[in-house]
Amino acid sequence: MLTKNSVLNDLLVAKEQLVEQKLLCARENHKPIVSLTLNIPGWPKDLAGADAFFHKMLSGFYVFAKAQRIFMDECQLRTGKSAVGNYFYAPVDFAESIENLKRITEQFEHQHALGRFIDVDVMSANGDYISSGKQKQCFICDEPANDCRRLQQHSVEQLRGFMQNKMLDWLKMQQKITRAKLLSEYTLFALLAEASLFPKPGLVSPVDCGAHTDMDYNTFLVSISRLMPELSAFYTSALSRGEPFSVAQLRELGVRAENAMFEGTQQINTHKGAIFLFLLAGSAITNLLRQNLSLSDENIRNELFKIADYFTNDPAIAKDVTNGNAVLRNFPMQKAGIRNEAASALPTVFKYGLPELRKSGYHQNLPVGKRNRALFRTLLTIMQVNSDSNVIHRGGIGKLETVQQKAAYSYNALINNQMSPYEAFCTWCKNENISPGGSADLLSVSIFIYLCQQNTNFSVYEL
Repeated sequence: MLTKNSVLNDLLVAKEQLVEQKLLCARENHKPIVSLTLNIPGWPKDLAGADAFFHKMLSGFYVFAKAQRIFMDECQLRTGKSAVGNYFYAPVDFAESIENLKRITEQFEHQHALGRFIDVDVMSANGDYISSGKQKQCFICDEPANDCRRLQQHSVEQLRGFMQNKMLDWLKMQQKITRAKLLSEYTLFALLAEASLFPKPGLVSPVDCGAHTDMDYNTFLVSISRLMPELSAFYTSALSRGEPFSVAQLRELGVRAENAMFEGTQQINTHKGAIFLFLLAGSAITNLLRQNLSLSDENIRNELFKIADYFTNDPAIAKDVTNGNAVLRNFPMQKAGIRNEAASALPTVFKYGLPELRKSGYHQNLPVGKRNRALFRTLLTIMQVNSDSNVIHRGGIGKLETVQQKAAYSYNALINNQMSPYEAFCTWCKNENISPGGSADLLSVSIFIYLCQQNTNFSVYEL
């Protein structure tokens, strides 16, 4: 059974051991030591979220130290956990005086919103602790901490509860920031990966314009650069709000993104379908993340099905003047285009695009040859089954059937390491003025969802 005396004894022993370890490190390396610990009141020196908070703060301190020209030997870094809680220390090289080292490291505490929860200490090479002479402030009331302790202004339980709640709130905010950045990163990567792929059947690439005469690769770069601020703001807002965006709100976001695109491309439509798909997929993914649910195929599709009926009964199909809507009106039985994909929760993505990416072992850092082959195969897998309204608009139903057949033949040839049928298919599409833009959009959103599913930062979160 633990008693107050035994607890105090364990803490004292642990503190002495940590001091001895730092002293030994300083003397062996003939360098000052910088250390970081959490300032947790009472015992045990642990709280919910304390481990995650400590390591987040430590990561921030590494960046801060490097920026301040405080150099740490990575082989000499020490982190651990004992009765004193989490700790870190390392010998450092610093060109200025040790007093300036203390002053600068203290800035890390002062500039951070929760800097009072940590202690950054400096020990000289001969084992002396360097003090700034400043008093720390109380967590709660901003008065000198020593005065609060002496007057017992706050109970230990109050201090621990305050600290824990602040840490957990901060960690949740950091999680949202990290996830919003990753969603933006993967959106940018997916759009660039599709645009940069070469050769492609009738589609714009860095090498040629495919079947297009009004746009080139630079048009796509301008368009993507215009879209990213809109989509990044969408992800940040979607993760922070208390409820999902409605279809009307998503449509408004889509119009804003389209306007940004058209302003950049001189009214050329490069990514209208992609905007629609990324808002849908992004909304489903952020809804799941907000609920702390996994990004499984089933969960994402369930989110998409919640608004699928809207696209089946969308009154704009009869009035909105777009090539896709014209195809839907003229060939209703074909169920072509992105709207029909949305009405069925993107079956082409989940039944064909994602499985092919997984089967190919695709990831961002594959050698260029393997990476391109994986994307060629995924694009062809999509093209075999997609009733692409872009193809129908340019060539009719007959051309769509031919495109699907040639895609299947090219895919089977690629499986057998034969590239020439695919290259011939690319040339044929260009000559026939065929551009499967809908399939290209489905490829890019497949890449986006795949990358999100692979990243552990999107796993179910536990502090």
